[in-house]
Amino acid sequence: MIYTPMLPEIIEAVYEKTELVEGEDENLDAVIADKGSGLYFAFFSLGTITAPPMGSVVYSLVDKDWASTCDVFGIAGAIFAITYLVFNLLPDLKKEKESQKKMEEKILNS
Repeated sequence: MIYTPMLPEIIEAVYEKTELVEGEDENLDAVIADKGSGLYFAFFSLGTITAPPMGSVVYSLVDKDWASTCDVFGIAGAIFAITYLVFNLLPDLKKEKESQKKMEEKILNS
């Protein structure tokens, strides 16, 4: 059950992205929570279903060598992590720094 603590983060991200305020409309809160939970578990289940066949195919392609199969998935995971960092995290960090500078300028000019 290690994935359960991520659900509140997903819901919070939806509120931040849509600029809604949590608690204003209980029905909307319930819909957002249900949709976030449903999507998360749908993709979790999809990964659970597709991982064994993918592993089998890679195992067959690398001449039935367990260590090479692990290397392939390790390299794929590293490529995904680097791609995520470059295209998702770095722009967000840049945007956050810019907003902090704007706030500091507002405070100094006040």
